[in-house]
Amino acid sequence: MTVDQAKGILLTYRPWAAANDPAYAEALALARADSELRRWFEAHCAAQEAIRSNFKSIAIPEGLKAQILSERVSWLAAFRQRHRVALSVAALILIGIAAASLWTNLRPAGGPTEAINLAGFRGRMVTTAVRLYNMELETDNAERIREHLGRKGAFNDYRLTSGLRQTTLTGCGVLEWQGRKVSMVCFRSGKSLPAGMKSDLY
Repeated sequence: MTVDQAKGILLTYRPWAAANDPAYAEALALARADSELRRWFEAHCAAQEAIRSNFKSIAIPEGLKAQILSERVSWLAAFRQRHRVALSVAALILIGIAAASLWTNLRPAGGPTEAINLAGFRGRMVTTAVRLYNMELETDNAERIREHLGRKGAFNDYRLTSGLRQTTLTGCGVLEWQGRKVSMVCFRSGKSLPAGMKSDLY
């Protein structure tokens, strides 16, 4: 196993859940033996713990679960009626985090295959927002955001939850997942943010 292959495997490692998982045994052994990989792995674990801590500190808005479930049911009904093969969601809500990104390497070739389901999609979007994401357009104007997403060929006919309508728009960008364009809309909750951080809701 090479260092790059080990990084690809350890990228999915979570310190609180995977310590005894045999799937990571060979990669962990290499991390103990290789100083460069060990430093990368320690930074990866620190970032995961920071992300987990920030998620735990965020209060879940009242009614959010019911809102997400109702929107999912509506989206699935429209999907069946129109026979569209798409993974876009009406509103992608990733409750934000204020963790510094410690990763500098993209997912190496030869790493584990990404799950082609909602969990795989959500995991990729969270990782991207935490590690790499930059807004293509910075604005609080909802129409400009929809126009920008439309020009890029991305989904722009989304509806915001009542909770998100009370926050401030900060901009948007277009990402990709499995060869499909994904719209990301960014918001600011109003909480105090670290210097240089413009959004805490995605």
